[in-house]
Amino acid sequence: VDRIGSEHDRIVIASFLPERELERKLGVEEVLRRRYEEICRIFGGDEQLLPADERPDLQGMIDSYTGRALQEEERESALDGLARHASRIQALRRSNPKRYAELAAMRPGRRALSRAEAPVVGACRAGTYWRFYDARGGELDDVAALDLIERHAEAGRGAQAPYPPDEVDRRIWTVFEPQARLYIEQQRLPRLLPLEQWVLGRLSAYREVIGATRLPLLDDLVAWVRSGAGRPVLRRHASMWRAQKWSDRAIFDEVRVLSVRYPMSTALLGEPELVGVVMGTKR
Repeated sequence: VDRIGSEHDRIVIASFLPERELERKLGVEEVLRRRYEEICRIFGGDEQLLPADERPDLQGMIDSYTGRALQEEERESALDGLARHASRIQALRRSNPKRYAELAAMRPGRRALSRAEAPVVGACRAGTYWRFYDARGGELDDVAALDLIERHAEAGRGAQAPYPPDEVDRRIWTVFEPQARLYIEQQRLPRLLPLEQWVLGRLSAYREVIGATRLPLLDDLVAWVRSGAGRPVLRRHASMWRAQKWSDRAIFDEVRVLSVRYPMSTALLGEPELVGVVMGTKR
């Protein structure tokens, strides 16, 4: 945004709808929705001009104005934050397969002592979901924790533990186990957003007219929507489908295309486990 005469390189613009009681009288949200739909009818949909990931999301725009987007973000942030560890470990697998293989090969429950003057590092996992902790159960950054483990390995075997091992195990497991259960629950059955529920409703309606030979494919698409795979792009598309009143058949075909472009993850979740704890001479 160019603001002539401004001395600032970056300008933040915020827009607000009126307070709810006033909004009921003014109807600004309805005006916003109606104007957007009028533009689509007069000039055509933007799907002919923009890539799928750049198309405006009408519902997202309205949610931003009304504050619903912030409420959704607050509800999802805790769960979404858990997934970043799995993706970072997978990045390590691609960038440094040797270190990843050594980490993956660690036997569950293993304890090690080193001569390094480095903090305690505890490693836990549930399938591809990893987390690392210090002696008090505080979370460690993935990369920093892996560097600490390497420091312990290079220092050689130690003789005396700075902390009671059983106490460290208990603290780490007390923190990790409920977090891992929450992550597994999220991956197996993510909470559906309203637009995802709307898509499932349209697919359910299409089930009444679809041929028997295509029912297995429809079931696969329903499972794909429920899995949360491709959620951001599905939401953007579904907002446009709903605004332009697409047919059930057209939505079925589009969901099929998206399911191929954004397949469900095949990563095994596994049960939570304390992989190992390594201690040096530093408390």
